Amino acid sequence: MRLFSAVFAKEMVTLARRKRHYFLRALFLLALVSMIWWIWTLSVESQQRNVYNSSFNDLSYLGIRLFLVFSITQLMLVVLVVPALTAPVVAAEKEQDTLGLLLMTNLGHYHILSDKLMSRIVFVCLLLISALPLFLVLLAFRGIEFSQIAVAYLLIISTMLFCSGVGLIVYTYSANMRNALIGTYLAL
Repeated sequence: MRLFSAVFAKEMVTLARRKRHYFLRALFLLALVSMIWWIWTLSVESQQRNVYNSSFNDLSYLGIRLFLVFSITQLMLVVLVVPALTAPVVAAEKEQDTLGLLLMTNLGHYHILSDKLMSRIVFVCLLLISALPLFLVLLAFRGIEFSQIAVAYLLIISTMLFCSGVGLIVYTYSANMRNALIGTYLAL
């Protein structure tokens, strides 16, 4: 038995063809880089001296601040992005009247929902992986360790799975995509 069905392959191909997702990934990384730049300039202004001549304690403190802001920003962006990406999972099939045709196939309800949801989760995981090099740059400041980055990513991934699960429940019972999206944000 295959792990993913043709529904997963179709959804992945459809997602890869949308330019909106590439724009979303670039916007996501731009938001994270702008947060790093913002904290960097705030710390330079607060120290009133050149960062390149700072001590190791100053740089480690800056690394910790960057890590905290970066983690919280990434977590908040995931909470905002995941419901918008998982909104079309079931609601689009209902709006296009293709849900009945999909349910008449040999695939079970579980496989259809899980494959559609996994295609969206894979995209969000690609979004998180694209931000990983920015996280790893923070190791150069020596204020944080790799284990802290791993814990932050586990927290972000568990939040992503929770948001997508809540979204799937709300989307299953919603009549259209707009109501599903509003309901998910209200539930979170």
